Amino acid sequence: MVEDAEESGGRVRHRLGVVGRPGFSPVPHMLFLHQKSLGLTSAELNVYLNIFMHWYDAGKFPFPHTATIAKRMGTSQRNVQRLINSLKKKEMLERIPGQRKRDPKQYDVRPLLLKLQPRAKEWIAQKEKAAQLRPIQDLVEFLTVPGVV
Repeated sequence: MVEDAEESGGRVRHRLGVVGRPGFSPVPHMLFLHQKSLGLTSAELNVYLNIFMHWYDAGKFPFPHTATIAKRMGTSQRNVQRLINSLKKKEMLERIPGQRKRDPKQYDVRPLLLKLQPRAKEWIAQKEKAAQLRPIQDLVEFLTVPGVV
């Protein structure tokens, strides 16, 4: 068992224990569920998640350096730059220029989230519809049990 993890509990810290203490990122399930349909390669997703993990504040764009991402992934900085350009071309990421030349490159991760939004709304609608139908299905099952009525 992971140190300081708990046997039960719904919170992330219960499951991750000591591994989660340095931090963790809330990644939408829709991103994993729709990776293929979005046309995201594993490498592109890896780069995106490395940028996403630095998005601490909704009002501030993350600005990890490509060399840092490359080191984490075990690839070249140039390859990370290519992958970022690919994400930009697919309209899943935007590069935000700094106000000065020396400012770090910032990235807007919201374009990919916006692509996921219709899929998330569809999923929510399906779940709500199923929840509305459930009491009716339960009644039908109850009424069809021999000897109940």
